[in-house]
Amino acid sequence: MWSAWIESTRIADLKEKISQLFLADSNSITSKSKLFITIPALFSIELNAHSLTYLAVLVADQQITEEALNISLFNSQMCEATFRAARSMSGPFSSVV
Repeated sequence: MWSAWIESTRIADLKEKISQLFLADSNSITSKSKLFITIPALFSIELNAHSLTYLAVLVADQQITEEALNISLFNSQMCEATFRAARSMSGPFSSVV
């Protein structure tokens, strides 16, 4: 949505808004692409938003429990602990988990 708004707005209007909001020199902005995050970051945000929305729908439909909404539990340390436990179950000479 943000990207579509930037594409539909004239660069002069965007520069004016930036100078009003941030008291910055809007002449240093030469293209609209400098006003937004990268496309991969945008896709990542969209995927996360869709995943969270789908998770909320599943909880609302009572297909999964509310505990699934404890998003703070889904961090990299928890994933690493799971992978470490899985690696410890395999033999010392096995690289397959």
